[in-house]
Amino acid sequence: IPGDTHYAVVVGYDEQYIYLVDSLAENANASDTQYNRVLTTGDFEDVWENGTLLPDNIYIIVKTAK
Repeated sequence: IPGDTHYAVVVGYDEQYIYLVDSLAENANASDTQYNRVLTTGDFEDVWENGTLLPDNIYIIVKTAK
């Protein structure tokens, strides 16, 4: 996306957490090799429902594990 400098990619989830790779180091709150940011599912739902922190250009792709 031209001119856009921030990306947060959901790379996994379970009953309690959403796991992301966030391009902004200041958002990192985890140090795993597969992800660098973790949100509780409740926090993710709050952000989704009230629109805070969500940019105008959101792309969602869902792929099931094999």
